[in-house]
Amino acid sequence: MRRKWILAGMVVWCLLVSLGLQAQESDSNVASSGSGSASTNPSVSSQPASGTIPRLVKFSGTVKESTGNVPTGVVGLIFSLYEQSEGGTPLWTETQNLQLDPQGRYTALLGANTPGGLPLDLFTSGMALWVGIQPQLPGQAELPRVLLVAAPYALKSSDADTLGGLPASAYMLAPTVGTTQAVSVPTPISFPPTSPVQPPSAPTNGSITGGGTTYFMPVFMGGTTIGNSSIYNTPGGQIGIGTTVPAATLHVNGTGLFTSTLTAMGAVLPAAGAATSTEGFPSSPLDWIASSFDSSTSAAVPQLFRWQAEAADNNSAGPSATLNLQFLAGTGTPSETGLSIS
Repeated sequence: MRRKWILAGMVVWCLLVSLGLQAQESDSNVASSGSGSASTNPSVSSQPASGTIPRLVKFSGTVKESTGNVPTGVVGLIFSLYEQSEGGTPLWTETQNLQLDPQGRYTALLGANTPGGLPLDLFTSGMALWVGIQPQLPGQAELPRVLLVAAPYALKSSDADTLGGLPASAYMLAPTVGTTQAVSVPTPISFPPTSPVQPPSAPTNGSITGGGTTYFMPVFMGGTTIGNSSIYNTPGGQIGIGTTVPAATLHVNGTGLFTSTLTAMGAVLPAAGAATSTEGFPSSPLDWIASSFDSSTSAAVPQLFRWQAEAADNNSAGPSATLNLQFLAGTGTPSETGLSIS
């Protein structure tokens, strides 16, 4: 009899355990179902990052018409970035249509109409940048340029995300303390004994920093900083000084000064333009300058002689030209001497 009671107790205990396991499995299924519902609305920590900082620069200004009146409505503005306060070729340009307030004021985000925003290399060369604004209004020229200062150059901070232009994932991590890492050791190669090689000495004035733009010749902007010079070398081997589109082996966009002997072989001084039916154009001038002392003013006075080819008989059946000698004492515009070769 006692054995029957013990057997009956064991059967009851097994039934209770079975019910408990079923209840636990049901709770687990509910939790699993709840987890599936939550996956459609992941937590904030599981969502991807919001992206990189936009490469935009906030810029404000005022626009007026050439008559001094304030335009109304939307006005097209061409924004350009230069390395010089005057002249030169823009490094970057962009057109935006902006709404003006009643005083002609506007606020723009430079780079908003450029894919990816402003190019990073504009701010990593260490060069100062000037903003030129060209209103698309009748008779309007580009306004005086404005120097970018302070905040825009913070774009260089994005360079801190890389090392030598490569992300951190491109480099091997140092092993954790207390762990070992398998390293493949090549078979040693025997070399004849040589004298120890001394490492190169570091520059006495520090490490070289800065950067440049492709095809521009570098120049030291300071003791240890390099940047772009005004000399541009095209892939075809043409050199431009003051221009990035040289039209000859050496193209100088500006004046030239020679203080010693100048020997010209095959030199050409081109015309200032292509003639039309209403106007001919002279050649570029070739100047010689002497200096004489004026006793009445107790000062040196420059004496300029200029040779220049000038168009003659324009818009006729027999167009021609003359080579004229001009003269000027002091400063101003030289005048014809009367010596002319036809």
